[in-house]
Amino acid sequence: MAELRFKPDDPLNPCDPASLSLGEQGVFDRIKAGQSPLSNPAIQAMLSHPAQRENLVSALVQTMKQDAEERARTGESVMDQIKREKAEWAAADARAAALKAQGNAAFSQGDFKQAFLVYSACAMLSPHEPVYTLNRSAAALKLGCFEQAEQDAGLVLRFGTAKAYFRRAQARKFLGNLGGADEDLVEARKLQPGDKCIEEEMNEVRRLKGLSEAELRSWVTAQGATRPRNIYGSTKAMEARIEELTKG
Repeated sequence: MAELRFKPDDPLNPCDPASLSLGEQGVFDRIKAGQSPLSNPAIQAMLSHPAQRENLVSALVQTMKQDAEERARTGESVMDQIKREKAEWAAADARAAALKAQGNAAFSQGDFKQAFLVYSACAMLSPHEPVYTLNRSAAALKLGCFEQAEQDAGLVLRFGTAKAYFRRAQARKFLGNLGGADEDLVEARKLQPGDKCIEEEMNEVRRLKGLSEAELRSWVTAQGATRPRNIYGSTKAMEARIEELTKG
């Protein structure tokens, strides 16, 4: 899987003060190499479209105004503000990496409710790291939150990983979208040919396609699809627990 792996004092880490040593050209080189959050294809598409580029520039101008207002309050220089923000982002990356280990432990122990919360906190701290969203997709599948799993896996497809296609296929299968599941499994097999799990899942989808409409509806209902808010009592309660994890 293509992941953005950053270390402290790594110039390639756009969230670390050390990246300032690369200068302006280094920033653009990093974006072109796919090593920056700005490498997001959606942002690249916006930059290539005149109207969307204008909207993006407008948003950036607004951000610059807000930054200027903040400097006026704090008395920081532009460089001091950049260094502080980058240090904060680097600390968030480090916190997310530490939390991931907790999430992995919870997942391996079958505590999928905790794993989902931890991976959510990781994704909040480091939204540019796709592995956290992909891991949350796996936890969501275990909890029966198939729509959430489908959404999370879909967000990671742009990184060209078989796992993302495979997990979205599983979610779509449980939701009764067998055509979509089949398409995703074909893509997963292209990226990871000969994988036993992918082949077994394709066979399962073929089996389900052989059911009548009534039988398929009954099977889907039996999977007990739910939403995260139902598992944690409410969206507010869930978000509060995630927020608590981000703070340590």
